[in-house]
Amino acid sequence: MDIAGLVAGAHEGCGLGNEFLANIQSCDAIYHVVRAFADDEVTHVEGDVNPVRDLDIIHNELRMKVRLLVKRFVSSCVWFVPCLMLKDSL
Repeated sequence: MDIAGLVAGAHEGCGLGNEFLANIQSCDAIYHVVRAFADDEVTHVEGDVNPVRDLDIIHNELRMKVRLLVKRFVSSCVWFVPCLMLKDSL
């Protein structure tokens, strides 16, 4: 699967945003391929070519998305723990 177009802020819905990150969730492996060549006919979303910055953006967006998913999961389990504690006390 080739999913292009990840931009800074994707975890908040910028660019392809959640669509991109939802597609990533269905993958078994991720290979990062970033552009390292300059070509005036091919524009870059950040304005210039910088593969190190682009990898940092990718890693940060994936990290932030995982953080949001974990936060949602934990908040959905909050009701479950007191129920278990109540069950054990009966």
